[in-house]
Amino acid sequence: MGKEESREDSVVEIIRESRKFLHDISNKLLVASGLGLSVLNAVKKGEELDEKKLSKFERSLNAVNQITEMAKAHRSYLISKSEADTSSMRK
Repeated sequence: MGKEESREDSVVEIIRESRKFLHDISNKLLVASGLGLSVLNAVKKGEELDEKKLSKFERSLNAVNQITEMAKAHRSYLISKSEADTSSMRK
């Protein structure tokens, strides 16, 4: 396998992983947004923050925290691919 094929394979892998990453965070964003909006609407109406609403709010924050961790992991993945690509170009 030549350098060009290897580079193409690497690009295809990065694209595939990035599409999966975007799909996964999109799902988490929908969850966070939906749950957060539900609680916000209840607060705006002056409803009491019962256990059910607090649970929704907590799940919304958990989804945001998961997105943060996923973004950090994907950034590390891209950096490692970039560094590997850069080091292979020097050879």
